[in-house]
Amino acid sequence: MAETTATTFSIRPAVLAFGARVAMLVLVALLLISNVRSPWPWLWWLGMLLAGTISLVGPQHRFITRAGRIAEVAIAAIGGAMINEATGATIPYLVAPVFAAGIFVGLGTVVALIAWGIVVMTVAGWSAEVLDEPVYNLQALECIFIAAG
Repeated sequence: MAETTATTFSIRPAVLAFGARVAMLVLVALLLISNVRSPWPWLWWLGMLLAGTISLVGPQHRFITRAGRIAEVAIAAIGGAMINEATGATIPYLVAPVFAAGIFVGLGTVVALIAWGIVVMTVAGWSAEVLDEPVYNLQALECIFIAAG
């Protein structure tokens, strides 16, 4: 009788977190390319890239990693309200730090990051006067629900 061996496929959590960040950065870049004419909104993208890089230092630096995730959420949320040419373009990136927190830390941090994102998006949206724009609200709600899923 022939023996069959099951092949298991496993990906390290750090690779998954990195992949999520890269995918979301590419998505935001595509949204910016298609909607933005000036170079200034790319500063928000670079901020997310920098904060994401800081967040990847690993579990051995918990304070730095958590601070990076908090910064990622804040930069994506504020950028979504402040980029006039592409309102909400950076909001999809909110999924990446929440996903990474879910992998490495757990549900408590996920809930805290989602709550932080809601607060920052609301304050930034109010400040930029985009809370009455359906595009901003729809993207914000979609990303909150996706991140919470």
